[in-house]
Amino acid sequence: MFHLFPNPFAILKHRTNTPSEKNDEYQIAKRLSPGKAVLSGPFQGLQYPDYISYGSALIPKLLGTYEKELHPWISDIICKRYRRIINIGCAEGYYSVGLAVQITKSTVWAFDVDPEALDFCKKMAQVNNVYERMHIRLMPNTSTLKKLLVKNSFIFSDCEGDEMLYFDLQKFPELVACSFLVELHEIKHPHEKAEFVEKFHRTHTIKTVRACERKLVDVPIGLRQCIRGSEITALNEFRNDGYTWMYAQPNTHSAGHD
Repeated sequence: MFHLFPNPFAILKHRTNTPSEKNDEYQIAKRLSPGKAVLSGPFQGLQYPDYISYGSALIPKLLGTYEKELHPWISDIICKRYRRIINIGCAEGYYSVGLAVQITKSTVWAFDVDPEALDFCKKMAQVNNVYERMHIRLMPNTSTLKKLLVKNSFIFSDCEGDEMLYFDLQKFPELVACSFLVELHEIKHPHEKAEFVEKFHRTHTIKTVRACERKLVDVPIGLRQCIRGSEITALNEFRNDGYTWMYAQPNTHSAGHD
């Protein structure tokens, strides 16, 4: 989950940040969450094995403000109790492990291109006692993904501009019976949103939301006093207008309920 304009506080892919490092993000994260747990939001209580995030900002995740635009949809997904969750682009496991913790009967398939991030995802799954319900792998091939796309599956996708490879109805007609939340990268593919809408509007109910700059008001009231001066910069995910999320649910059946 690497973004074109990374937060200067973020720990990027392939960088190891150990507890002995005295960088700004580590010090802020340790003070805000000494127990390495997410402090608010739909994944409140999610435990991190260490103060590390792959390809995106750590502090918004620990505060629970990360991608806050999605929180109403994440809550809806949790309420629907999907039995099979597929996370394409799982990074260290914020969403894949978070959903596994919240949906106790789910089986989660987590995929990423980065072996180091996958190793951390396994540790996070173990720390949160969901490892037995998770399959953590390198990115899937066509055959593997087709087998996973059963009716009432949920897909969470952030694969850095390769969305069209995985949301191809000719290769994967099974998608018509699946719900999905996908991050679109219009800065790379300017017409991607229109193409997704054209492709899925007949079979899915579609909602979209654009990324916006994070502000102190996004932090829960009880945590705002913990943010000191210039540390407000660490809240920002440094996205731009080229990021949109799309949440799509099949029209033809009620998806995901027990």
